[in-house]
Amino acid sequence: MAAGTLPVISYSLDSADRITAVSSDWTEFAAANDAPELTPGNVLGKLIHDFVSGDEVRALYRVLFQRVR
Repeated sequence: MAAGTLPVISYSLDSADRITAVSSDWTEFAAANDAPELTPGNVLGKLIHDFVSGDEVRALYRVLFQRVR
């Protein structure tokens, strides 16, 4: 990442809400924050909802994802 550039921490989901890709900045963020559980090998193929806390928040994410598709 270039100096003065904000990171682009992003992910892609399939139609079942599984994580299919993460940005290189995501990977750098996981490494910089000692979060091996968030590296691509540990998140790809998993449901995004597995990483969201709270039943209400998970329900909101499901509704939002359905509406934007």
